Amino acid sequence: MKKITLAICLFISIASNSQIAQIFSNTTDTGFVAQVVDSTIIVKQNISININKIKTQGNDTLRIQLPGITTPVQIIKTRQSINNTLNSFEWFGEIQGSPNSFVLFTTVGSAVAGYIRDNNKIYRVQYKGNNVHQIASINNKYAKPDKVMHRGSIVDSSYTTDTASCCDTTKEVDVLVVYTVEAGRAAGGTDGMNATIDLCIELSNQSYINSGINVRQNLVHTEEINYADQNNAETNLSRITSNPGGIFNNVYTLRNTYSADIVVMMVNMMYGYSGIANVMTTNTVAFESNAFAIVTYGVSASNLVFTHEVGHLFGAGHETCDADWSGLYNYSHGHVGANYNTVMAGSPNFNRIEYWSNPDINYPADGLPTGISSGPCLSYNALTLNNTINTVSKFRCREGSLCKKPRKWYSCWLLWLSIALASVIFICWYLYKRRRRPSL
Repeated sequence: MKKITLAICLFISIASNSQIAQIFSNTTDTGFVAQVVDSTIIVKQNISININKIKTQGNDTLRIQLPGITTPVQIIKTRQSINNTLNSFEWFGEIQGSPNSFVLFTTVGSAVAGYIRDNNKIYRVQYKGNNVHQIASINNKYAKPDKVMHRGSIVDSSYTTDTASCCDTTKEVDVLVVYTVEAGRAAGGTDGMNATIDLCIELSNQSYINSGINVRQNLVHTEEINYADQNNAETNLSRITSNPGGIFNNVYTLRNTYSADIVVMMVNMMYGYSGIANVMTTNTVAFESNAFAIVTYGVSASNLVFTHEVGHLFGAGHETCDADWSGLYNYSHGHVGANYNTVMAGSPNFNRIEYWSNPDINYPADGLPTGISSGPCLSYNALTLNNTINTVSKFRCREGSLCKKPRKWYSCWLLWLSIALASVIFICWYLYKRRRRPSL
């Protein structure tokens, strides 16, 4: 009887496992994307992906082979969604038996972009062209740092009045992403780039959820632009920030057309840095003319560089020990945990996780706070974003969100003076007419 029971259990187990979709298979194909040296890669493998198994019914449990791991792992779906702007499919999940893990796949056309975190270990999936993808184990210890630009408020009089009068209370920031020809080529074309952009947007939104931040990024448009990558990060940012009528005229037109609060440009490579952004140091809509960031494609998602650079536009700063720190408040610091960095921290010893510094939120892996609420070294970037979203979301007015402009004080006085003068004229005319009326 025991043998029969054991056989039945074994049969059920085999049958159950056979129903789990194996979405990756190794391949020797290389795609058409040029191979480049990436110091963040520990080990990598080119793969073929069955995209239909990610998107269709029966996708609740998937099986994947992580590079450097001999046993395949199963990932359990937690939710799925669709991005109508890109016509992309988004699959969210976690690794079975690893409750502190997070998995996200985004698909656009024939391309998949992926982010897999098992505790503080990071894996990424990128498209290489010709239906070939690459999965890699990542060590961001060797990733390039980012840089912030400290600017005074550059006020563009064309927009200041309108943006100050927005009644947008959605807690959403509208994002325009443009990318260079070189970056698009590195991503394997439009589908690969859009899948990566969608991955960056949804990683950002997940980080807000994880950290109790009432903010959401809303992608309004993506487009390739005819701009040659420049190795100098400051040159890239200065050009896109200060040239509304120059080589980036098309970007400004797109921003106005889609009412984008912020603009992120993807490039293929910058010397010395993985990203750069202007940092908001005064909570004012006048910063809208500075709301630009530059991100390198390769590490935009795996090192959360996209999320990080957008954080600067909200006034978030680096960890307290960083010499390049600049933030809006004295608590606008990232947090370095026992073996991880929050989004805005950049300790070279650890990978980033999709959490912001918040002393009220514990990291599930160790149960310790992800921020510091007292003492000389405060770290509470979640509060920074919650305090500035009502400013950032008003950098551009959505259709229908423009408030009625308040009357100037002198406009009101002129109105009352006009009424009083008209009344006096009417009374004088009335009395004059009565005096002229013949007596009976």
